[in-house]
Amino acid sequence: MISEFEERACRYAPAVARALLQAARAGGTEADFRREAARILEGAGLEAGLTLVPRDEFSVARGRVDSLYNRVVLEYKRPGTLAPTNRTRVNQNVIAQVQGYILEVARRERREVSR
Repeated sequence: MISEFEERACRYAPAVARALLQAARAGGTEADFRREAARILEGAGLEAGLTLVPRDEFSVARGRVDSLYNRVVLEYKRPGTLAPTNRTRVNQNVIAQVQGYILEVARRERREVSR
């Protein structure tokens, strides 16, 4: 059975994905993309009736999470940095970085990692 939240996510996800891709194609710096992504996510949240309160530059033991939306970790990279496949060294490094952040956030907030 699909929840109301999942239904909303399915409804808004395609438009959010298109807007994020358009922002990434515009190029610019990581900071440029991050600002535009925050605007896109905030707008989608408002349309879906959600209140999104990001915590930016959230400190963890091994660095700083770019943005934390509740327990969702976002790590931004300059558009064009990541490859289409996770077999590349860059992608593997980013994946390891985010996995570490997830573990740290879960530990810090006393949450189960699987959640």
